Amino acid sequence: MPGYNDTPQAAQAINTTQSLIKTNFSSLSTVNNVNHVAITDAADYGKHKFLQMPEQGASPTTAANEGAVFARQGALSSVTELCFRRESNGAVVEFTGGVLADPGWTRLPSGLLIKWGTTSLTTPPAPAVCTFPIAGTIPVFTSVFTVFVNPISITGLANVAVTLYDFSTTQFRAQLSQRTTTYVISPLSVHYLAIGV
Repeated sequence: MPGYNDTPQAAQAINTTQSLIKTNFSSLSTVNNVNHVAITDAADYGKHKFLQMPEQGASPTTAANEGAVFARQGALSSVTELCFRRESNGAVVEFTGGVLADPGWTRLPSGLLIKWGTTSLTTPPAPAVCTFPIAGTIPVFTSVFTVFVNPISITGLANVAVTLYDFSTTQFRAQLSQRTTTYVISPLSVHYLAIGV
C-alpha cells in the first residue's frame, strides 16, 4: 500500500513531495503486480494473470442486482471451494465440489445437481429399488428431474427393456423386462445418471 496517503497536500511544493510521490507510485506498482500483468506491459496491462481468493468465514452479502463469487470451506468437502451467491443475499452455490468416482456427484453453478453410479437390476417380477448413495460428503437431492440408465453387460442387450419410475430424492425404481425368451444375464449391471437439484 502507498506509504504516504496524504501526499501531496495542497500547500506542499513539488520539490518537497517528489520523493514521497515516487514512493507511492512504487508501492502501487508493487501491489498491482500481484496476480496482474505488470502496468508497464503495454499489450496486456490491466489484465489479471489469475485470481487468488482467501477463504471467507461467512458468505458475503449481496444487494439487489449483484452477485458474489468467493471462496470458502466446502460444507461437504472441508477444503476450499469456489462459490456463487445470488442477488439480495440469495442462495449460495458451491460449484467446485464433487466426487469424481463411482458413485460420484457434481454441482453446476446453476445449482443443478448430478449424481451417477452403478447398480444391478434383476429379472421380473420384482422391480429393483436403486438407492442414491448418501454420506456426509454427498449432497441429498431436494428434487429429481430425470434418471437415465445404460446397461453394462453385453450378452442379450437387444432383448432387454428397462423401465424407470418412482423417482424420489433418495432412490428410483427400475423394472427389467425381457422382450423374448432369449437368455439375459440377471442381475443386469447398469450405470445410472440422475439430474436434479
